[in-house]
Amino acid sequence: MALYVVRRLLSLIPVVLGMTLVLFLMLNFSGGDPAIALAGDNASEDILAVIRQRLGLDRPLHVRYLAWVGGLMRGDFGVSLIDGRPVLPTILHQLPATLLLMVGSMVVALGIGIPTGIISALYRRSFIDHASRLFALAGVSIPGFWLGLILILVLAYRWPLLPLAGYGTVRHLILPSLTLGTAMAALLMRLTRASLLEVLQEDYMRTAYAKGLSRAYAVFKHALRNGMLPIVTAIGLEIGILLGGTVIVESIFSWPGIGRLAYVRMLQRDAPMVMGNLLIYGLIFGLINLLTDMSYAFLDPRIRYD
Repeated sequence: MALYVVRRLLSLIPVVLGMTLVLFLMLNFSGGDPAIALAGDNASEDILAVIRQRLGLDRPLHVRYLAWVGGLMRGDFGVSLIDGRPVLPTILHQLPATLLLMVGSMVVALGIGIPTGIISALYRRSFIDHASRLFALAGVSIPGFWLGLILILVLAYRWPLLPLAGYGTVRHLILPSLTLGTAMAALLMRLTRASLLEVLQEDYMRTAYAKGLSRAYAVFKHALRNGMLPIVTAIGLEIGILLGGTVIVESIFSWPGIGRLAYVRMLQRDAPMVMGNLLIYGLIFGLINLLTDMSYAFLDPRIRYD
């Protein structure tokens, strides 16, 4: 297992390098001039030339890219073009808020999606099953930003039960977590139901019933564990969607995480801060995929990483 983890970590190196190249080219060819964003539209060419020289924008593209990657290898993500603050400390300062939001969203998704999927599979073609499938259809169809605005309108404005926006208490976490976790809960519900329905038809489940095991014990001890592999895979992939969704949700609820930071700095064309944010997103997603693969051996003892 240790050798497998080392190999996977080493395999992240070319992935990260490719990601840095894509990010750098994408932001440099997206249009607009950071010098104009800093000096204003009415700035003279002399002032713009001085700013471009100070920022290194007058150097060739490949030289700027190599200089940026060299800084990354030293832990230097550069400085913000807007306020001159170091990029990495700024991101790390706001990263805990985003991680907290992701944990809250995962609690919502797992707490709703998996139990609902289990009940729906056990009571197939019942009213509960039809209601659960309707919830899943609505959950994957409703845009996150629209759901967030509706939750604010109903639970924070019409009936002021929860804070409208902000950060600091558990009550502030509820609405953003519901907004971000509902779509994932719907997908997990559908996948749990399909996976469990397939496992319940296996011969070993009939053997478990024949041995006198209760239905609840047989489902949770045998069926659910054997049906968890595709669910765990989906959870690992869905975390990437959660990471992308934080940009919108944090902006709606004024949540001080790196998603809102990336959105604001993107509007200000703060390239170093945006590239640093996206790079941290990619690293988090790569590590989560590694943890997902490692969990397979725990769920299925037949899987080995020798």
